[in-house]
Amino acid sequence: MAKNSPVSDLNLEKSTPWAFEKCSTCYPIIDEHWGCDLDILKAALRPFKKPTVVDMGCGPGWHIANLLFLYSGIRRIIGVDYSSRMIGLARRNIEINHLEGKVKLIKGDITKPLFPGKSVESIYCLNNTLGNIFKKSFGETKRLRLSTLENWRYCLKRKGRLVLSVYNAKKLDLKKDKYGKFFRINRQRSEIDNNDFVIKVYPPEAKNGIFFYSHWFTEEEITKDMRSCGFLIEGIEKRKERIVIIARA
Repeated sequence: MAKNSPVSDLNLEKSTPWAFEKCSTCYPIIDEHWGCDLDILKAALRPFKKPTVVDMGCGPGWHIANLLFLYSGIRRIIGVDYSSRMIGLARRNIEINHLEGKVKLIKGDITKPLFPGKSVESIYCLNNTLGNIFKKSFGETKRLRLSTLENWRYCLKRKGRLVLSVYNAKKLDLKKDKYGKFFRINRQRSEIDNNDFVIKVYPPEAKNGIFFYSHWFTEEEITKDMRSCGFLIEGIEKRKERIVIIARA
């Protein structure tokens, strides 16, 4: 990383996953922009009979359990997360709801090619998970987002669906240095014009705060990126601070 980078002395590759590890039990509560979007997930699955679905960044398994209740035709959901604590919470959630036969949980990196080509009918990645991956610098992170989308495109079957929700840059109030009670924007570290933000979160288990990376998207940026990776945009909805997209492989 260049020495004059605003994040050259921060290890955001390590601290970003650590922030979500520490927030594992409370993230849907403390993040005021979090949303379920279950109706869109269900709509994306309607063309398929007994689909296999992948939840990229499954967290504590909330979407997995609720989607299985809403859509009985799912053959299997595979949940992927890099947080051991998130996977543990998801496993407990699945067991409590007696869903073990339809769920597989993987501790893994969603940016990597985890599945064979044309092997799943649907992927979803919600609540700006794509915007929270980080690699070395803002520029390299942009390239990582594109390669991640390409990996997801590769493992989707023909006409498979991706549901993606990201945070809307036009909804972030930059007159403030915070959003919600627990998140503080570090302007000196961030590249505001490019919507690359270094955030300090204050979860209950880390009262001194932890730095993490968050990229917020314009509609033009995220749709351009998805099209460049081979996706056909089928629908876009703006919900509070989120942009939610259904795209076809």
